[in-house]
Amino acid sequence: MGDKKKTREILLRERAETLEEMNFTKKSVEYEADYVYGEGDPGIVEREKGMALTQSLSAKLAAIDHALERLDQGVYGLCTECGKEINPERLEVLPYATLCIKCKSELERHA
Repeated sequence: MGDKKKTREILLRERAETLEEMNFTKKSVEYEADYVYGEGDPGIVEREKGMALTQSLSAKLAAIDHALERLDQGVYGLCTECGKEINPERLEVLPYATLCIKCKSELERHA
């Protein structure tokens, strides 16, 4: 599971970057909301994409916060489904992952 301090730094950096991206996206959506679009206007599509991105970033932020809580609880890096250790390479790519590859694959297959 690696060094707890280093993991916290990675998660906090990821959190800060996500917040920055969220703020930028929210400002873009608010800017687009100031305009009145006609039916079929491409601006509507851009606004909808911005809103979807904001929701996605919000979910990512919640996942990062959850990973920080798991770090404090001493269970960071363990799969929430099977309890086995999540591959460190997976955590390098997705530091807020809560499922091992096997459990994630099972979940997606049944979704």
